[in-house]
Amino acid sequence: MLQPASAAVTFEDAVREYDDGPDAPVTRPLLAKEQTFRLHFVEEVRRIVRDWTDPMLGCNPYEEVAATFKLRRLTRKRFSVWPDDSGYPTNPTGFHDGHALAAARLRGRHHAMAYLIKFWNDTDTDHFDPEVLRPWLRAVERWAKTMPRPDRIVPPPRPRIAISHTRLPKMAAKKAVM
Repeated sequence: MLQPASAAVTFEDAVREYDDGPDAPVTRPLLAKEQTFRLHFVEEVRRIVRDWTDPMLGCNPYEEVAATFKLRRLTRKRFSVWPDDSGYPTNPTGFHDGHALAAARLRGRHHAMAYLIKFWNDTDTDHFDPEVLRPWLRAVERWAKTMPRPDRIVPPPRPRIAISHTRLPKMAAKKAVM
């Protein structure tokens, strides 16, 4: 949950850069950020496999990914420190300390959806078939359980890589027969 912004935060108290990207987890705060990203990425993939494969739920993945991206932008705005508390139309002078975990949560959820949307756009398969999504979920769960490496960033597995290359043509052929 987002904490209310304090009007007492000054430019000197703010951090200069908004931290909404991956970093090698070489410090405890960066490790916490990476673990938060992994946790929310895998939770989102589980939700996708559960909800997007059920036609009765009437999900619209493209609307969901757009809404999550919008929420990432709103979160950035929420954690911004504005000159003279004006808010607009100026640029922020910094960001509230502690924003990185909120940003990592939303980045994890957004990236899980975006990875799958990219896969859908690049392949001709039945995208709502659990047979397509479950191998990706298993690969993501394995990735999320591994300890982040301090010497490099290890991104989540992509759906296309997680699903056997021999299975994709079979699934496409199965779709063509139906």
